[in-house]
This record gives sequence, structure tokens and C-alpha cells, in this order.
Amino acid sequence: MKLYINLIILIIFCLIITNAFADPQIEIEESEYDFGEILQGEKVTHIFILKNIGDEILTVKVRAHCGCTAILLSSNEILPNETAEVKAIFDSANFRKNVTKLITIHSNTPNNTMLDLKITGFVIEEIEVNPYRLMIGQLRRDESQHITITIINRGEIPFSILDIEAIPTQCVNYNLMENELAPGDTTSLELEITPPSKGDYIYAIITLKTNHPRHPEIEITVNGFVQKDDKMEEN
Repeated sequence: MKLYINLIILIIFCLIITNAFADPQIEIEESEYDFGEILQGEKVTHIFILKNIGDEILTVKVRAHCGCTAILLSSNEILPNETAEVKAIFDSANFRKNVTKLITIHSNTPNNTMLDLKITGFVIEEIEVNPYRLMIGQLRRDESQHITITIINRGEIPFSILDIEAIPTQCVNYNLMENELAPGDTTSLELEITPPSKGDYIYAIITLKTNHPRHPEIEITVNGFVQKDDKMEEN
């Protein structure tokens, strides 16, 4: 009888131990993908593989940190020793130079582990605009500032700048040196920025409209402040 009781106790103990360690566990074959160099506007697709190396069903949810990255999950429940795919599609249209994008995985593993998938690479600007964001500091109401914008065609497609639109029109005067750019060509856009007649801020958007198939519009922004009049402050 004593042997029988001990055997039962041993079986119960083994069941408790087995259940204690019967958890879902996640394994990622490759958590980081470097796409190298791509031209601005191109899309990159990569598939990450998730595997359940535990003994229970693994439940996962994925979330991209940026709207530029679309994600498709083949299944949000993964059986023991099975896999699921996370398909990530990165759109480089609004990015330049070094890029790092994260995708976070939430799972039902012990402690609700969160893991990150990473996509990195370098985006080559087909049309380089330098500078494309202007911080001009402070200007008096009666003065203006002249700025030269350099535009370089670093792609393989010739294109033309068909039109230029400045908003508000009264704050920006411009002169484009050359409107047709073959691959490797450079042109200059001369800007004259004048503060608005009212308000404390300077803000303008200059839009270059082109016939480039991937970059029909290119935006240049201008930010600054209107210097306060000392006489008005004294009053």
C-alpha cells in the first residue's frame, strides 16, 4: 500500500512539473533584416519566420511603429513546433538616407514577452534637395532673406520641373536656373523669403511639380519668426 501511495504521489508530482513548464515559447529565425541600398520610392518586402518551440498554443499580435510599413501575419495562433510568417512591406517614398523601422510582436509567452523585428537600410534620394527644410530664425518685418536651394538628379531618369507653387505667394519669390535635369545634373532654386504683413511666424511651402514618374511633387518648407518691433514693446 505504501508503495502504491508513493507511486501516486510521484505521478501527481510529475504532472504538476509538466504543466508548470508547458508554456508557449517563441523563436525568431531572423529578427533583423538589412535591405542594403534602394532608390527613394521603391518598396522592400521581407518575411520574418516565427516558431513556437513550446508545448502550448502560441498567440501573437504584431504592430508596426510607422504607417510606412505594412504587415501581414499568416496566423495569430501557432501550434507547438509550427511556424507563422510576418510579411513586412516598407515604402521608402518619404524617407532618405539611413532608415530603421521596428515591428513589435506581442505574445502570450510567460511574462507576455514583447519582441522587436527590425528593418534597416539606406534610401538613396533620386532627387536630392538641399536643404529641403529651412529654419531661417528671425527676420524684421521690413527685411528679406535670400537662400539658394541645390537640386541634384541622382537617379537614372531625366526629368523636368514643370511648375513651382509657393504658399503663401506674398512671402516667397523664386527663380529656377534650369528646369531640365539629366541624370547627374544639378540646378539651383533662388529663394527670397519675406515675413508676412501680420502674425509672428514665418511659414511657407514651396512645391516643385515634376514629370518624374515616382516624384511628381517635391516639397520645401520654410520656418521662422518675425522679430518684434522694439517700439511696439515699449508701448
